[in-house]
Amino acid sequence: MRNLVLLVLLGAAAFASWFWSRPTMIEPPRQHAAGEGDLGYYLRGARMVGTDASGRAVYRILADRLEERPSEERLVLERVQVEYRPPGEMPWVITAGSGNATRDRSLLELKDGVDIRSQPTDGSPPVHVTTPALRFVPATSSAESDQRVVIDAGSWHLEGVGLNTRLKDNRVELESDVHGKFFP
Repeated sequence: MRNLVLLVLLGAAAFASWFWSRPTMIEPPRQHAAGEGDLGYYLRGARMVGTDASGRAVYRILADRLEERPSEERLVLERVQVEYRPPGEMPWVITAGSGNATRDRSLLELKDGVDIRSQPTDGSPPVHVTTPALRFVPATSSAESDQRVVIDAGSWHLEGVGLNTRLKDNRVELESDVHGKFFP
């Protein structure tokens, strides 16, 4: 009788072991709803570097979060900072709450409070530009906006609509509806 009880217990243990170790049903991949597009990769603390023809770093794009959207051929960026530092030129820093970039980073469309600041090394006052949205082409250092723009440089305060600038030329142009205050 004792062998029979032992045999039943061993059989029950074997069955329990098989039951708990069997593969569970695997869910099929979730189908994307219309308009969602393909999922790509995402990064937290993304850092991208752009170089000139000689391989020197000219700009860095930093984002708290970067998400690839393959079907749209773009990158979605959150809390963006662009450090434009060409060798021998005045550095500029552009920050924005969010933005989009082409996959090759040839165009950045920044929005949600764009802030552009020069970082002069010669003691001159910095230039500070704010606008709601901005298009930036790193290869040519050109930035443009068709939104309201505010520029502060030393004792100068300018406001207008539309911006066209080339950072490496240290040139900032307002396009229309320009008003300014110049304090001594």
